[in-house]
Amino acid sequence: MLKIGRSWNMPAAAAAVLLAGLAVQAAEAGQLLRLRFGNGALATGTFLVLEREEPDSVMVCRLLSGNGQFRIHSSWLEQLPFGEKASVFAVSEYLFFACFEDKKSAGAYAELGEALGGSKRIALYRNFVNRCDALFNDLAFQFNQRGDLIRLRVRVLNQGAYLATARQLDASTPSAGEAADRISECESKIVDTVAMWDGNSLISEALEAGDVFAATALFELFAQRLRRLMGERLTPRDELDLRLRTLLRENEAGLAAGAAKVRRMSDPRAERFGRLFPGARGLWNEAVPAGYEQLRQGIRRSYRSFLLTDRLSEWTQFEAWGGAMLEVLCMVRDHDTAREFEGRFDAALRKYQTVVMRKPPAESGSGSGAQPKDVKP
Repeated sequence: MLKIGRSWNMPAAAAAVLLAGLAVQAAEAGQLLRLRFGNGALATGTFLVLEREEPDSVMVCRLLSGNGQFRIHSSWLEQLPFGEKASVFAVSEYLFFACFEDKKSAGAYAELGEALGGSKRIALYRNFVNRCDALFNDLAFQFNQRGDLIRLRVRVLNQGAYLATARQLDASTPSAGEAADRISECESKIVDTVAMWDGNSLISEALEAGDVFAATALFELFAQRLRRLMGERLTPRDELDLRLRTLLRENEAGLAAGAAKVRRMSDPRAERFGRLFPGARGLWNEAVPAGYEQLRQGIRRSYRSFLLTDRLSEWTQFEAWGGAMLEVLCMVRDHDTAREFEGRFDAALRKYQTVVMRKPPAESGSGSGAQPKDVKP
């Protein structure tokens, strides 16, 4: 068995993690963990299942996939918000919200989803990220070309007489006007590359399937990368900056309109729940978002409700739990994706209607028809 304890030389990064208080704390058996720092026996990012905790913060773990038991100091481990029987759908909710918030943990959640068997959603993320990487490699090359052309034009303007002589010797040396035309062509190509990028089709497919949550998260992942690139290569005064921001706003409006169509679809679960609890309110019975910012707010609300579904009791807090479930499901109308959550909601609703609603009222001594007990003097 591998022992990673205090006798090992702890990397500076591991020490920083320990000092920051991010080591595994109060974990229970069955908790999923992720190895922060690899060694000869285990690679960085390996997923483990906690079996027990020993003195001096040593965790006895086994591999999530495969055989082997290991004793590892808690400072080397990252505690994940899942048990070993976590559903891939739950992992994908964490994954897409990490995309939405531009967090680096998205990749780790994708790896965990794959380790648990994968899903259509996990594959969608992988495909999208691969297309994103290809797009931004292409854009980086095009922005480099644009920079070279801008520097060439500045040189032409500053050394016009010299370059005029040079053009007599080499006809390929451009004039200032020709350099400006090339810059304009390069910028138009950049805009067209972004507008016609094939990753947009994956966002559209997710939206058409009813997965508003995933579609919005993927768009945010793309938009954040594009804004970072624009911040590095452009200034607000550049015409290209304005053209790209306009394109992003158009895409935001299109995504909000598509999400509104999905949200307007009839939802039998919400209708049944609304009849049981007429006073209940949530995303599932509110007006559809009027624009992209409202859609983003809805994504955050849906995610907070998703986290609540494991904290609320579907038995003793059914109204609150059911409302939270519906706030998740109204953003994921794709039956194949949300089948697990739909099944949980349907089973809990049947149980509530069968057991709670049909339960006879408790007897009381006031106005219930109950007979008073005889009291002997």
